[in-house]
Amino acid sequence: MKGKVLEESTALKIKDAAREVFVAKGYDGATMQAIADKAGFNKAQLHYYYRSKDSLFLLIFREQMQALLHPADSLGSTAGQSLRDVLKVWIDDRADFLRKFPHMPLFLLNEVHRNPALIRALLQEMRVLAIPARLLDLSREPQASEVGQHLEVLLAGILSLLVFPVLGAPILQILLDVQPERWDDMVKRQVGLAKNLVDTVLK
Repeated sequence: MKGKVLEESTALKIKDAAREVFVAKGYDGATMQAIADKAGFNKAQLHYYYRSKDSLFLLIFREQMQALLHPADSLGSTAGQSLRDVLKVWIDDRADFLRKFPHMPLFLLNEVHRNPALIRALLQEMRVLAIPARLLDLSREPQASEVGQHLEVLLAGILSLLVFPVLGAPILQILLDVQPERWDDMVKRQVGLAKNLVDTVLK
């Protein structure tokens, strides 16, 4: 039992190190040696737990894409709430994720451009673009009106409001002459705009 716990702990350390290296350097810039150094292990140990750089990268990419698009458990506590209220919980959850991991959207976007065929196949396998089940169920209820038939359009608008300021921050701060501390407030306002969009659409 102890050996199994140790193996799981080692695998987790390697995966955490790989996430940092891949996000910082992208697939092309990352090496197994850099991941090994970051994790504090040797390359032989990396290959024991993760067969190759490709398999480790796909694991990290899959988990981060899933984390960006789907909350882990926040929607599980929304029983009895309306589509409008659950969407606002989802917005807060996604905004919180982006605050914690601001480099994640650029990492995902870069890798989609680097190898679109691979990523497309991976996303199809994961069905990661599927609307969260809780939202999908609510959208099918009669009181959701016609909006439920086009929920993906609303979610695309929400994600645009939340993700673009994170992706565009370096250039937008310069173009708009906005200091970083004020930018943080503007990003929070984007969250408010996303919720206003929900109120406007779900009248």
